[in-house]
Amino acid sequence: MKTYIKNGTAVLVITFVGLTAFYVPLRVHSISPIGAISQAFEESLQFSNAFIASVAGSTKSSLKNGPFNIFSLEPLQYLQFKAPVFNPLPLFPTKSPINQPPKTAKTDTQDNTLSNSLNQTSASTITKKETRAEDALVNIFCSQKIVVNGKMTNQRRTITGSGVLIHRDGTVLTNAHVAQFPLLSESNPNVVCLARFGNPASGSIGMKVSFISPEWVKEYGKYINTEGAPQTGSSDFALLKLDLISLNKVQKEQLSPITVQKTLPNQGDSIYSLSYPADILGTKGVSSLLPQQKEILSVNRIYSVGVTPNDVIETTASTAGQRGSSGGAILNAQGQLIGTITTIVNSNIPTKTLIRAMTIGHTDFELTKFSNINLDQVINYGGDTVRQVFNTKYKEYLTSLLNNYLK
Repeated sequence: MKTYIKNGTAVLVITFVGLTAFYVPLRVHSISPIGAISQAFEESLQFSNAFIASVAGSTKSSLKNGPFNIFSLEPLQYLQFKAPVFNPLPLFPTKSPINQPPKTAKTDTQDNTLSNSLNQTSASTITKKETRAEDALVNIFCSQKIVVNGKMTNQRRTITGSGVLIHRDGTVLTNAHVAQFPLLSESNPNVVCLARFGNPASGSIGMKVSFISPEWVKEYGKYINTEGAPQTGSSDFALLKLDLISLNKVQKEQLSPITVQKTLPNQGDSIYSLSYPADILGTKGVSSLLPQQKEILSVNRIYSVGVTPNDVIETTASTAGQRGSSGGAILNAQGQLIGTITTIVNSNIPTKTLIRAMTIGHTDFELTKFSNINLDQVINYGGDTVRQVFNTKYKEYLTSLLNNYLK
């Protein structure tokens, strides 16, 4: 009798513990034990039906197609328990992180509301001002005291040229034979330079040289006092940095960098020249109205002057090939900069000349050769890095060389 009581007590204890282990977690998680059992029972019936149907179907198929293979039976995929009662549940629910609300299921209405809210609060698109080549053109105007018989006089020589803004930080692409004077003006009081812009050119902006071709200065700098000195145009490039701090907001908005393009047009294609031709200045100097001139031309030919192809663009006959046009722009049909005016040659038409312009590709090659910085970097990020290279490596020597030539 004692044995029966002992065994019965053990059964009751085990049953109680089992029910408690089953019941308590479900209640803590607000799950009805009766509902859980019912759901488990229903899914078990569904499982059994699906299992039996699959066994029957697979067996029939297997018998039709060949020897019966138990491991090919699809019902094996059903041997998993889906009823929530069989999934382990922690005794106590996991707490949400502090200050974070419980997650709720998103509805289509919520998604639409969020989308509409974002659309209503997003900043409006900023329309960039259309880039015009005319807004990038700069006039470089210098005045130099003339030396006669080794003595400085009060007579002054006017030097004028053009340049093109290629970065909003004030970096301007021009010729070395134009930039040699701004380089001298940084240390020689007998040379004064300023930059102007607009149509007609106006204002007064200071500038410094960011880079000038060492090769050009060494070969052609000795002609600094000679008007119209012969040269090939090879490596005739320089970069200037305008002092834009002195400009007000309205003036700064009048200057916009040009779009630069290396791809060249074909022979016979239409192109444009854009510059500040200055033969009209006469003796009036900086007080003269100096308008921009844009002229439609065609590609006469494209040729090489060195180891790289397509160095020079030669235009058809033009009236813009004048003093002051040097450093001006040659544009493709889309108004993009493809070259800078360097030299002119006579044409078979009186009063007109053929313009020769150094291509952007040639300028890029030469700049990279001497500074290890390509023109793309300057166009995208400004001229600070290339100016540091020039100041460290070339500036002192080239300035000394030009000052000796100037005497």
